[in-house]
Amino acid sequence: MDEELRTLTERLRAESGGTAAFERLAATDDHDLLAGVLTAPGQPLWARELAAYRLGTAGDRRAFEALVLLLNHRDPPRCAAAAHALARLGDPRTARAA
Repeated sequence: MDEELRTLTERLRAESGGTAAFERLAATDDHDLLAGVLTAPGQPLWARELAAYRLGTAGDRRAFEALVLLLNHRDPPRCAAAAHALARLGDPRTARAA
């Protein structure tokens, strides 16, 4: 696990209260499950951030819009994590969106 993912996971585990839902999202390799979190109503911010980060760093472009929104969040750790994931995603729309 890289340092950025470790830091994000620790922060979001604390934010989520270490729920079973958090552990499931942190452990899954199912990109469709992660993408579903980004579109499902009522998902907490920690779940959306974790799903977007994991998809983005895996190169799945379904995370792009969520990562751009997180890049503009008022919380610096969220912005930093989104910037890291966007850099790894390598989507050509990033420069224009940022």
